[in-house]
Amino acid sequence: MGLIKISVILPTHSRPEQLKDCLRSLLKQEYPLSHFEVIVVDDSGTHYARHLLREFRELSLRYIPHDRNKGVAAARNTGIQNARYPYVALLEDDLVLPPEYLLTIHNYFRLPRLSVLRFRVNPVRRSFWARVNQNYISDAAKTHERYELSDLPVLTACALPIELVHKAGLLNEGFLRCSDTEYALRLRKHGISIHVYTGLTVQHAHRTRFLESLRQKYAWGTHIPKLHRMYPEYVHPQPRAYLYYVKRLFTASADQMLHEKNFIRAFLSLPSLFLLNAAWTLGVFRGTQ
Repeated sequence: MGLIKISVILPTHSRPEQLKDCLRSLLKQEYPLSHFEVIVVDDSGTHYARHLLREFRELSLRYIPHDRNKGVAAARNTGIQNARYPYVALLEDDLVLPPEYLLTIHNYFRLPRLSVLRFRVNPVRRSFWARVNQNYISDAAKTHERYELSDLPVLTACALPIELVHKAGLLNEGFLRCSDTEYALRLRKHGISIHVYTGLTVQHAHRTRFLESLRQKYAWGTHIPKLHRMYPEYVHPQPRAYLYYVKRLFTASADQMLHEKNFIRAFLSLPSLFLLNAAWTLGVFRGTQ
């Protein structure tokens, strides 16, 4: 079997510098340019990305603009529906990929599998707040297995066969947030596994502004009750989930303590982690109203 062909789906929304960094990392892939395409779905409603793509003519690029902002789920669906190849990689415009990213996808899927492959992430900016934010949402995958079965329902930088989409359907556009979580839970309900490749890390330009991160966590929390109604066997918003959020807070705090070289800086991160947890929990309460 030769190299598999991959359609890279790249939604973007008014983040030109991050988009260019992501495209540069695709240019540096240790994978033939003839074996992957990049579908840039501009969800800004302003066609802002059109002129940025001229400097990336070496890539097999297709540009699809939305006439208005429809959300990341709709943008991913647009990309999937226009994909030409049997495998798709779902990216975000603030990801920076290691050179082996596409080759790793090939190595995983060269023997046909009806499953999802995703990757661990680290913040691009090694600022103090970026580390705090990362530790709050990080995947606690600490085994030495190369392909670890994931219980965390997220699809960061994931890859999957298009055949799987035909089985499980497209992303739910009713979720402006947490659409990847809903999709991951749906896949699990269909008996489809998600694996994390722990031998490679994708860089993610996490939000570093405190108020923006609080708004994001609150918005995520408001979707938890809706997910519970759809997948009661997997999502428990109360009271078990509140205890989970407290446990998550202490786990993130412990990780912060371990990773910070300066104990005082690590200690000062605890109020920020507490506020992130409070925003998430408040969102869950609001979503149950």
